[in-house]
Amino acid sequence: MVYFATAKAGLSLSPVSGFATLVWPPTGIALTALFLFGWRLWPGIFLGAFLVNFMTGAPLLVAMGIGAGNTLEPVVGAYLLKRFGFQQKLSRVKDVVLLVTYAALISTLISATIGTSSLLFGGTITLAAYPKTWAAWWIGDMLGDLIAAPLLMVWIQNRRLQLNLKQLAEALLLSLLFIALGTVIFGDIFTKASSLYSAPYLLFAILIWAALRFRTRLVITLNFGLAALTVLAAIHSHGPFVGKTLNERLYSSQLFIGVTAVTFLAFAATMSERKQAQASTYKLNARLKKTLALRTAELRKEKEIEKLKDEFVAVASHELNTPITSIKAYARILDEKLTKGKDKKTAQLAANIDKQTDKLTRFVDELLDASRIESGNLVFHKSKLDLNKLLKRTITDFQYTLQTHKIVDEVGKLPLVSGDQNRIEQVVLNLLTNAVKYSPKADQVVVKAVTDGKQVIVSVQDFGPGIPKKDLTKIFSRFYRAADSSKLQQAVSGIGLGLYIASEIIRQHGGKLWAESKLGEGSTFSFLLPIKK
Repeated sequence: MVYFATAKAGLSLSPVSGFATLVWPPTGIALTALFLFGWRLWPGIFLGAFLVNFMTGAPLLVAMGIGAGNTLEPVVGAYLLKRFGFQQKLSRVKDVVLLVTYAALISTLISATIGTSSLLFGGTITLAAYPKTWAAWWIGDMLGDLIAAPLLMVWIQNRRLQLNLKQLAEALLLSLLFIALGTVIFGDIFTKASSLYSAPYLLFAILIWAALRFRTRLVITLNFGLAALTVLAAIHSHGPFVGKTLNERLYSSQLFIGVTAVTFLAFAATMSERKQAQASTYKLNARLKKTLALRTAELRKEKEIEKLKDEFVAVASHELNTPITSIKAYARILDEKLTKGKDKKTAQLAANIDKQTDKLTRFVDELLDASRIESGNLVFHKSKLDLNKLLKRTITDFQYTLQTHKIVDEVGKLPLVSGDQNRIEQVVLNLLTNAVKYSPKADQVVVKAVTDGKQVIVSVQDFGPGIPKKDLTKIFSRFYRAADSSKLQQAVSGIGLGLYIASEIIRQHGGKLWAESKLGEGSTFSFLLPIKK
């Protein structure tokens, strides 16, 4: 019924060849109906189109052909819009492009072609009248999709006005100004001598205002109002679009309406996207600020916990040193007395106590060094350092403590470096100790040292099971111990601080410490130090 009534009104406006009118809102109504409420409504479109053309004078088969074309047009248009993700709010430029391209330009070709061809093959029009009839048909359908469809879609989708009192007053003022200016331009309030009478583009200022302040819905409504004004003006021979016949006036006015509709639909959608992006950015910034505040609080808490932990470690380490020193002293006195008393078995137990005490002392020293590193209080006494002497002395002293491995000395002649002798020796001893501990089935460890440009590189190579690749970058972290398939870790003592401390010592000497390893072939730990200028 709606299709029939609006089609009847359109055909009353001087249709070309009696059936092609430049004002055809049924196209937009049909597109909206199928898009929003589903394909099951197509019989209503066909029946409305068939009846209105049959009652206008089209033969039965011609009327059926026109009805088929008018039905297929919105079916294809609605399908393409759904297929490519069209949203009826028209708040995106993408939606405007889809509406213009697939509905207004492409789907309307179907109705114009089938309808005009039906008239031609039915003998209602001549071949000479075909182009003009087809053009009027297509323009009328196209404007139906550009004017009627957007209006119905945005108001059916959301009928409520989400405006406060101030915004509502502004929207009413804007609409009244638009109606008043439109009446002046397209009505007969002033004579043709008036400059406003031939200046329809003055309405663009109000459309721009609507797009900036109220986005898509008001722009679409004002576009519809402008279309109604131009049609009324053409009917009554008023306004800037002049012509001898109604068709001539409608051609000019409808082309103006089409260009205006597309322009301001796109502009309003652009403003909607911009405002939506601003709102999203604001929400994202607020969320980021909240997340940052929470993370800052967490980091502050973590730092406080870390500080308390370091303080505890430092205090506990200092407190442990005193009893450990006493235990070590008592163990040595006991060992000496038992050895003199020829109680070798008990003397061995005393010697083991002394050995375990040394191990405990080393753990305490590592905890202290780690605490000093974290607090930035690790002290260095740097001077000119002869690495040749340091490495050879360290290798010799360490070899005396070994029975299972031979330390292979491949140290070349090295220049002087700047460093803390005790700390560099601590690094070398740590690497040698690890090399022996983690290669129990091997019988040697190789120490190399070479000069490479402006730096010295010292390497300690073992022939143990190796370190998995995923662990190579983690083994210099605090308390981290690499796992391996041989489960050697379970048999080796340590708290995972040695390499961390060694790495920090070398770093604070301006060098770096790294590891290379192949599973089943062993590992090589190397550090470099800059040559003293």
